[in-house]
Amino acid sequence: MEARTPAADVGVIIGRFQVPDLHDGHRDLIETVQRKHKKVLIFVCSTPGVLVTRKNPLDYFTRSIMIQAEYPGVMILPLHDMPSDYDWSMTVDRKIRESVGDHVSGVLYGSRDAFIPFYEGNYPTVELADSVDISGTAVREAASNEVRQHSEFRRGVVYAAHNKHPITFPTVDMAVIKYGTESGCDITPMQIALGRKSNDKRGQWRFPGGFVDPLKDKTLEDAARRELAEEMPSLNASSFEYIGSHNVNDWRYRNELDQIITSLFLTSHLWGPLQPGDDLNEVKWFDLKDFDMNTLVEGHRPLMEMILTHLEKE
Repeated sequence: MEARTPAADVGVIIGRFQVPDLHDGHRDLIETVQRKHKKVLIFVCSTPGVLVTRKNPLDYFTRSIMIQAEYPGVMILPLHDMPSDYDWSMTVDRKIRESVGDHVSGVLYGSRDAFIPFYEGNYPTVELADSVDISGTAVREAASNEVRQHSEFRRGVVYAAHNKHPITFPTVDMAVIKYGTESGCDITPMQIALGRKSNDKRGQWRFPGGFVDPLKDKTLEDAARRELAEEMPSLNASSFEYIGSHNVNDWRYRNELDQIITSLFLTSHLWGPLQPGDDLNEVKWFDLKDFDMNTLVEGHRPLMEMILTHLEKE
């Protein structure tokens, strides 16, 4: 990992270090810079406001302790990501000056795929060839599949769960309406399609719907089309009209900070039989006139009230 380096007082390393343990590539980088400079400053990068994601599972404090345990002689500081490369670069320069002084010279070190192409600051940079081909993503994936049988592992899981933002899980629900003729009007909403799951011991019904899939759905409307096609596959419906959103009192999250908020869509039946698919074992048309709310699972009753109110205004 050696490279030609301008003479400077301080060697500056910028990285994310999002791994459970420093690997040989990290050690080679730090020790190479230590051989070249009496002082080493390490910036540990993170995105402000982002806690515990798959790409960034570890907070700054956890990573700084990990590095300091092996390299107690280095200075470690947090560095936040910024929307602009220029603003980020100026922040890097400012933090270096604040840490070691205006009169101290420095060199920034990074690998081929690191920050160097985006840095617009005033310090010289040195690209160090990777001596060890290790993917941080692969390391995190391997760690995510490993369960360790000791209390420190379990404590870490608890720590991660408590040091993240409460999550809102987005779902979609669809009100499929069959229109008919009543009192001389041929566009009267007459029936609504509902489904029932086999594990619902009370035999109550629900709107077709499900969780938004970020890998499949670019929009909530995409999620609505996909979920309806999965749960009522033989039914052909019109375009989807957004009605509103509502917190769902789902029993799985009743005592959690994390909650479900669903987006409710209205669509009309065009043709095709009503047949169950996916996780519904039964589907049925229900008359909208004098609809009995007790027919529905509790969490979907506010959605039916939204639909009935909307249809009354049509």
